[in-house]
Amino acid sequence: MTQLHVLDLPPLYTHPSSSQILDVLEKLVLEPASFAFSPQALAPVSTPSIDEGGILRYLTSIISSSLDWIEDDSIKEEIWEKASQRIAERAGRSAAPSLTRTFTLTIDAKPAMIHLHEPTLTSDNLGHKTWSSSYLLATELGNLAHHLPVSGDHPCKVLELGSGTGLFGIAFAAQFRHSQVLLTDLPDILPNLARNVNANAELVTVRHSSIIAATLDWNDAPELYKALVPSSTAYDVVLAADPIYSPSHPELLTRAVAAHIARERHARVLLGLPLRDAYLPQVEHLWTLLQSIGLRVLEQGEMDGFDDWLDGQGERVVVRVRWAVWAWRDEK
Repeated sequence: MTQLHVLDLPPLYTHPSSSQILDVLEKLVLEPASFAFSPQALAPVSTPSIDEGGILRYLTSIISSSLDWIEDDSIKEEIWEKASQRIAERAGRSAAPSLTRTFTLTIDAKPAMIHLHEPTLTSDNLGHKTWSSSYLLATELGNLAHHLPVSGDHPCKVLELGSGTGLFGIAFAAQFRHSQVLLTDLPDILPNLARNVNANAELVTVRHSSIIAATLDWNDAPELYKALVPSSTAYDVVLAADPIYSPSHPELLTRAVAAHIARERHARVLLGLPLRDAYLPQVEHLWTLLQSIGLRVLEQGEMDGFDDWLDGQGERVVVRVRWAVWAWRDEK
């Protein structure tokens, strides 16, 4: 594919029309990078392919220009806004504006698309971002079906803890027919989570499954948050992807699992945690705590993927994710 070079763009001193500038700004859109571990996933996706040399300077020149040859002030504002968005897209996910990602999964040998909105990311609302752990676990669900109570027409009651944007829980409901999945997170995360649940309702309902979003704060007393979760019975499956961001989280997560998982042979806990150096002690502590409440690992493994962050050289960093399927120790 021929690359779009900065020299192919209309110089501002030639006074290009507003439609020409807006067309260029559409061509310079950078789509979010894939989480999949492949050579193609090493950089954000742009269409057409863009040679980034000089692009930031060009975008900055648009913002600093008065655009005085364009008479319509509303069009000027639109141009400046889109140029600012293109700059933000090149500054990494933490500086990027709100976006909608589309994740394509394979379900029954057919592609299935999940659309997720991500508001602008802030340090205190990390649940507004889709993390690679959720994507990797979502792609692995079909291979783990033999461990999960999802066969037949009997509804499988599922609780996801710390759902974030909802990818993992929505994927579960789409992958396995007759699943009843409750996706939960903190109050600040819930509006966007509910938005994503609504956006993907049709994908799930055609599978005779259901998805609901609700608030669940692990810091609440077990009696309180058990009452807040709309369930008359315990859950067959508990899900959690990338749930550890504090030394206190292993104990809180274990408490939430213990409060909601069914005390039945078929019950399962499916977890995925990135092996980040800063949180390796918490990952090991979580494993120990889950064993202490009577759970054991049926199967575990590791997968590689990417998040949106760049290293000091501007390269994407490989994220290794440990996953595990847990069951009660006395299962026969």
